[in-house]
Amino acid sequence: MLIMNKEISRLQPLNMVKGWQVIENRLLEDEEENKKAEGTFLTLEKKQTGRKMQVRREENYFQFDFTIPEEKQILKRIQLHTQQEVVSEIERAMWNLDNRTDRKEPYDLAPLRVASGWKIEYNTCINIDPEKLPEEDSQWLNFTEDLLLLAYDDGRILIDVGWKREADPSGRFQLIFVIDER
Repeated sequence: MLIMNKEISRLQPLNMVKGWQVIENRLLEDEEENKKAEGTFLTLEKKQTGRKMQVRREENYFQFDFTIPEEKQILKRIQLHTQQEVVSEIERAMWNLDNRTDRKEPYDLAPLRVASGWKIEYNTCINIDPEKLPEEDSQWLNFTEDLLLLAYDDGRILIDVGWKREADPSGRFQLIFVIDER
């Protein structure tokens, strides 16, 4: 059963790309709280490839591991001392695995606070306020019906966000929440 938790609003926002499943997320926005806690904060898995990212708190640093579990191989292991370093490393690793060839750096996606169990099916929701965007701006082409799709419980619960009247400044965001009770 899906449990909405007030703790979600305290999670660290991340610039997340398609295909990543949030296995566990206890990484809070408050760095000082994270520094007092122990254990694993965040585990992300790219289901298509089996690759995983994990952030743990060790003594006086954050341990970031990037692995291929089936090969039992750690591709990258680094010690990070600030939460900003952790966030940057997570986002950079996700971006590089998304195999984007049209951009050299991570695109400014709207940061998401994603709870454990959710999967990012796709995310093209850019970090732009449509209220502040001039009507003639080419950024309106980024406002499509398919901005964000989150899935939970193997797709039985979906959150779908889009822009109705694609690329039209008079359009509006539309949020669809679907529950398949099978």
